[in-house]
This record gives sequence, C-alpha cells and structure tokens, in this order.
Amino acid sequence: MENAIALHKTKTSFWVNLTLNLEIAKWLKMFAVPSETYQNFFQLPFVQRALQRYQVKFIVYDPRQEEVRQWIR
Repeated sequence: MENAIALHKTKTSFWVNLTLNLEIAKWLKMFAVPSETYQNFFQLPFVQRALQRYQVKFIVYDPRQEEVRQWIR
C-alpha cells in the first residue's frame, strides 16, 4: 500500500511540474522527456489531453545512450 501511495504522490508531483512546464513550453515551443517517462506517463489519457491542449512539440530522448529517440509534433 505504501508503494501505491508513493507512486501516486510521485505522479501527482510530476503532473504539477508537467503542467507548469507545458505552460512554459508554449513559449519555448519544445519540450524534452526521457524515453521511460514517455512510455510510462505520457501515454496516459489525461496527459495526452494536456499535450493536445497546449499543442507542445517535444523530443523523446534516451538519457543512458544520450540520443534522441523521437520528435513529436
């Protein structure tokens, strides 16, 4: 149960940071996320809706390989 609560807190915190970063990204026009984050979090329906709302372009990168995996518009 503690793991579920910790995961929820982590995702909630990430969501708040994401929302703020998406606001900033409107002016920057580009947002970069690690590939694992993209696979585990950015595929969630509410995140997809936020990305559509803010029309953010972003890069998915692999931090271990230090390479860009995908450009998303």
